[in-house]
Amino acid sequence: MAKRENQQEGVGNGLGRLRTLVAIGGAVYLAWWFMVELFLPGSYNPLLGRLIVVALDGVLLGASYRIRWVQKHLSVLFTAWACLLVAHYCYLMVANHGETTWWVGAFITFAAVSMCMQSRREVAAFSLFSMSCVLVVAAVEDQLANSIYLPGLATILLLANITKRSQAIAHDAMLQAEDARDASRKSDEQRFQLAAIVEFSGDAIIASSLDGVIQSFNKGAERLFGHAEEEMIGRPLALLLPAGQAGEEAALVARLERGEEVMPIETVRRRSDGSPIDVSVTMSPIRDSRGQLVGVSWAARDISEWKRAQLEVLQAREAAEAANRELEAFSYSVAHDLRAPLRSIDGFSNALLEDHGPTLAPGAHDYLHRLQRNAKLMGQLIDALLELGRITRADISVQRVDLSELARATAVRLKEFEPDRAVEFLIDDGLAEHGDSALLGAVIENLFSNAWKFTRNRSNARIEFGATRDSGKTIYFVRDNGAGFNMASASKLFRVFQRLHTQEEFDGTGVGLATVHRIVLRHGGRIWAEGKVGEGASFHFTFDRAGVRPR
Repeated sequence: MAKRENQQEGVGNGLGRLRTLVAIGGAVYLAWWFMVELFLPGSYNPLLGRLIVVALDGVLLGASYRIRWVQKHLSVLFTAWACLLVAHYCYLMVANHGETTWWVGAFITFAAVSMCMQSRREVAAFSLFSMSCVLVVAAVEDQLANSIYLPGLATILLLANITKRSQAIAHDAMLQAEDARDASRKSDEQRFQLAAIVEFSGDAIIASSLDGVIQSFNKGAERLFGHAEEEMIGRPLALLLPAGQAGEEAALVARLERGEEVMPIETVRRRSDGSPIDVSVTMSPIRDSRGQLVGVSWAARDISEWKRAQLEVLQAREAAEAANRELEAFSYSVAHDLRAPLRSIDGFSNALLEDHGPTLAPGAHDYLHRLQRNAKLMGQLIDALLELGRITRADISVQRVDLSELARATAVRLKEFEPDRAVEFLIDDGLAEHGDSALLGAVIENLFSNAWKFTRNRSNARIEFGATRDSGKTIYFVRDNGAGFNMASASKLFRVFQRLHTQEEFDGTGVGLATVHRIVLRHGGRIWAEGKVGEGASFHFTFDRAGVRPR
């Protein structure tokens, strides 16, 4: 940006200088008329011709302020005007019969104008045109044999070309020197900035020679290790290593010398008081101007708090897993122990109905049937809880699972269970996912069974299974046109025993969707539902192979 601004500033300054030359050129040529009238009275020197040349110069000057094209080509246009001036002057020389005074004036005029040209190419063009015009004048006036005029003028123009070349060389050298100074200044600024960044970095940054001698020790290193910079410069880096790790740095430096990439490492260093500190160390090569490895930069960051937090998380996870295992075992034991009294309730209820049915009071039969139905429901709840616990404990075996085939097999089982129902199944082909076959089968089984149950009152029941793509992720869905639900209660769908319909409306345990939720989470995915009362429901879920959670 700075270079571009400098270039723009240089262009602006050059245009201003050129405008000044254009203005001076016209003014001087007009003043020359007065000098001729004063010193050469009687010479042929009509004012009109000079006024025309000067007027064209004024037009060029004015246009340079208004027309961008003229601004861009002002140097070439000024050269063209200078050639017009030469042609007019040569016309005056012929009209004055090639008098010596006019030849001297030509030397002065052409030399002065040639020095105003802006480039070597323009000087050369002006010189060739001037010499051509002078040759014409000399031929017309029969002065070609004159020993001074033409060689003298040629020498002046040659000197002008040499001078312009020298100016160009000097200008280029000046620009190169300015560029070199700018580059040097920027390099110094970058070094100072880099030095400041290193010095005041929050990380410990240490530079050492290849043999492990400390050459720089920043403020971050002073804070981390407790040593002062002047205390550590020139001393071995091994002072920061705990006992038993003396060869660690040397081995890493050897890898750098072999040209190998050394990744950041987690290790232990020693403070000034001898206490250990967990750090993450990154090392980088230091090379000289020839690219030779001359040292190593060590950047160390304190990760003690992170390591402690990591240990606490690990301990908390182990404690949670142990508590979950105990809770699962307790739940399994309680559920198992409840089966015996439930079987007794169901058995004695049957015995009462079979042995004493005729003698029972009115309404007793209804009470006993209710007792049996609730005992059966309790048994189903226990089975559902045991299944949920089994899914929580089961190990995940990841493989490619054909979800479309699982869906078709589930649809066949549902139709065989209730052959009198007419339900249309729309199942997309080619849907496959990586996960546990049994668990993903349980997802399809529960979602299809849920849709089957809630489309019971539909004469044109329909259940769909398909997938869409969003942001590169596959989103599966199971959709039905059944009873639906109120979206205000959607948060309860995946909680254990949370049901949105009464047992009289639709039977169930309230565990199926919780089971699906648990399986999807264990596969690193998520599940959500959309629905509207009386218009059906759709369950959307995703999986993430990388996020599969082992037990």
